This record gives sequence, structure tokens and C-alpha cells, in this order.
Amino acid sequence: MTSELEEDKKVIEKLQIDHHASSSQHQREISELIVLNTASVTAIKDRLTELQEESLKKDKDIESLHSNVLNLQSDIVAKVSIVTSLQERVNKCASDLTEEQTKSSLLQMDNEAAVSQQKKEAEDWPV
Repeated sequence: MTSELEEDKKVIEKLQIDHHASSSQHQREISELIVLNTASVTAIKDRLTELQEESLKKDKDIESLHSNVLNLQSDIVAKVSIVTSLQERVNKCASDLTEEQTKSSLLQMDNEAAVSQQKKEAEDWPV
């Protein structure tokens, strides 16, 4: 029986050694996985931060472009108003010019009629 006990003790010791070795190997693997996961999480966080910064920059760019568009739209409205005002002035000037040309033509006709009348009266006067 003693030899069986000795044999069982050896088996138990070998199992304990194997268990310890296996446990140590698992602990190393877990530590390596933790290191890899930590590095992976850090890389993901860094990438997330980078993407958030890019997103913020793009948001600011969009806000700036939107502001520029609003300013350009305002400028266009102002310039359309100026053009409309100038067109109205041009139309008024054209109308005034037509009226003045009509008056000038009538005066010219009156003048020609008066000159013709004077010539006729001068011819009718005895010298």
C-alpha cells in the first residue's frame, strides 16, 4: 500500500506541477490579451478623437461656408435692388428723352411754321 501511496503522491505532484504550469501559461496569455486589448482600445480612442476633431473642423467649415452663402445672398439682394433702381432711372430718362424729343419736334415745327409765315408776310409787304 505504501507503494501505491507513493505512486499517488507522485501523480498528485505531477498534476499540481502541470496545473501550475498550465495556470501560469493561461495567466501569461491573459496578460498578453489584456495588453493587446488595452493597446487596441487606446488606438480606437485615439482614432475616435481624431475623427471627432475632423468632424468639428468640418462643422466649422460648413458653418463658415453657410455664413458666406448668407452674405452672398444678402449681397445679391442688395445688388438686384440697385440694378432695379438703376433700370427705373434709365426707363425714366428714356421716357423724359422721348418727351423732350417730342417737345423739340413740336417747337421745330412751330419754328418752321413761324419762319414760313414771316417769309410769306415779308413777301406780302410792299417794299
